[in-house]
Amino acid sequence: AFQQGRDCVIFLVDASPPMHAARSDGGSTSFQNVLLCIVAYLLSKIINNDTDYAAVVLFGTRESQNSHGFEHINVYQALEAPYAKRISDLEALIKTPDAFEREIGASNDYALHEALWICNTIFSKTAKKADTKRIFILTNNDTPNAGRIDLQRSAITRAGDLHDTGTIMHLFYFDPPERRFDCDAFYKEKIIKAEDGEENFNCHDATGKLEELMRQVRQKEFKKRTAFKIPFILGDGFEFGVNGYNLFNETKISDYTYLVGATNEEAQAVTSYVCKTTAQLLSHGDMDYYYVYGGKKPLVRNTKKKVIFTQAELATIRSFGDPGLRLIGFKPLQSVLRKPYYNLKHSAFIYPDEVSYTGSSAVFVQLLARLVALEKAAICSFIPRKNAAPRLVALLPQLQLEEFDDRNNLIRPSGFHLIHIPFADDIRKPPAPEFDPEVE
Repeated sequence: AFQQGRDCVIFLVDASPPMHAARSDGGSTSFQNVLLCIVAYLLSKIINNDTDYAAVVLFGTRESQNSHGFEHINVYQALEAPYAKRISDLEALIKTPDAFEREIGASNDYALHEALWICNTIFSKTAKKADTKRIFILTNNDTPNAGRIDLQRSAITRAGDLHDTGTIMHLFYFDPPERRFDCDAFYKEKIIKAEDGEENFNCHDATGKLEELMRQVRQKEFKKRTAFKIPFILGDGFEFGVNGYNLFNETKISDYTYLVGATNEEAQAVTSYVCKTTAQLLSHGDMDYYYVYGGKKPLVRNTKKKVIFTQAELATIRSFGDPGLRLIGFKPLQSVLRKPYYNLKHSAFIYPDEVSYTGSSAVFVQLLARLVALEKAAICSFIPRKNAAPRLVALLPQLQLEEFDDRNNLIRPSGFHLIHIPFADDIRKPPAPEFDPEVE
């Protein structure tokens, strides 16, 4: 079953001397703009989702600070949830550039593969399996370690290792003085790769004003997270993988937090079970679980009984099988579309999962093309996660249209819309109440 995790982002910032060069228009340096953008990102995370993690790693520094002892790499902020002290430290570097030169300093002597190695170590120590891992590289050097083929090959190898572990890397680049940044020179395809199922590489031009850099980072602030990853079972022994995404979701008010009145610190809630007879504390091993058999108000006296179950038996009762999408049959497309009350909740959009099941895209495309040609919808049994009750769903096919928005994003991709439909006994026609028109 797929478990929703946190979004863990490492800002891998180039702190070498070219990033501190004064701009011709007299504005802030590229390094200062990067720090301002990170501050805005952390503030946004505190408001929107304070459980996500962020880290700041500087490469090309005079002073080194990392767990491997690599030179010219400084882990300025560890991978943690954002809080006020971290933001104030970054703002201090922005306001007093002399403090950065005095405490950290800049250097051109660094190895990019060592910086990527540090990022991998940070993720392995802090991030969990279900977390989304991303690295934002911010630099104006399109050929790092130029002239050192061995270091560049090591960086490519390290980037491939990160990609294999599910880490997604984005490049936010600034134009160096008097020329344009060339993504094809080194980063594109070697370090920055396209995400699975997408053709565009994650290279973003951040040259210009601070607002442009913030807009570019804000677009990537909310990761396209998978709602579920399950197998699509066409028959016994024949299945392929699909990912599910929620296109629309309700924005809910975040939960309140208990605070200690005297110190205003966050309080930790602890639940304890006490025996009603002896007032002693009970552990989970001291308690049983039961259901009342015979009803709460039985017709015959003393027939109500307590049927005791163990935790393992309860888990077995609640289990309806492994998570998956199992094909049941097909229905005409219009029979589903013409009944809007079939939509019991918001739909999901499913796409092939080539990582978990090699060859899923080929089977997915063939099934999609046949259903579009026959104007059919697939009816399936849907179990999104472990211990979830099975639901009846309809898969509505959709072919890609070459339509793009103002930011060059594809408006209508190929895939299936997963519609939650009711069971037969869920549809009822209750008798309409009778009204007397003469009675007000």
